[in-house]
Amino acid sequence: CRNVTIKCSSGHWKGWIECCPSLIHVTTLMCHVHDLIGVAHTLTQLQTLALYECVKHYGIIEFPPNLLQLDVNIPMPDHLIWTKYRFPPSLQILGLTISSPTRDMAEPSLPIDVVLQPLATLTSLQKLAIISEVGLDQPKSCFPDLKNWSHLNSLCLRVANVKTAHQILAAVPPTQWHLLKLSIEEDSGRSGMFE
Repeated sequence: CRNVTIKCSSGHWKGWIECCPSLIHVTTLMCHVHDLIGVAHTLTQLQTLALYECVKHYGIIEFPPNLLQLDVNIPMPDHLIWTKYRFPPSLQILGLTISSPTRDMAEPSLPIDVVLQPLATLTSLQKLAIISEVGLDQPKSCFPDLKNWSHLNSLCLRVANVKTAHQILAAVPPTQWHLLKLSIEEDSGRSGMFE
C-alpha cells in the first residue's frame, strides 16, 4: 500500500501504525494536519502529502523531511502564518490555499513579500500555486528575491494589480517559464496588461 487517503478525523498516525505496520512505507498520504502532529518528522518515505482542514492552532507544524509535493490549506490571519510552518527544503511542488478563518477577517490584499519571502529557501521548487481569497499586492518592505528559485518553471498566483504582475515578470527570466498563470484583480479599464 503506497497511497493512503484518510477522510475521517478520528485517530492519529501512531494508532494507525499499531493496526497496520506497513503504513510506514506509504509514499503518498492525504489526511488532516492533526493526524500527523508530533510524528511528521519520522515519515521519511513520504513524498506526496495533501493536508486539509489545517485551521486550528497546533504550534509549530513540521512536514516530513523528504517531501517532494505538498498541498495544504492554510489560514492566514494577521500574516502570522509562517511562524507556524516548517517546510522541508526538498519540496519541488507546493500548492497553498491561503484563506482567512472567517470572511470578516479577510485582508483586502496580502503583501507579496510576506507570502513569498519565507518560501525563498525552497531552492528545489519547480511548481508553485497559491490560491487565495485576495490577490498578492505590493510588498511591505521590498519585492522578494526570487533568484533562489532557479528550478521554478510553473507559477500560478492571484495578484492585486498590474504593477505586481510586472514585478513578477521582471524577477524571473521569461525562458524559465513552462507555465505562468497570473490572475489580476485590478480592473483598471485597460484593454491589456502589456499596453
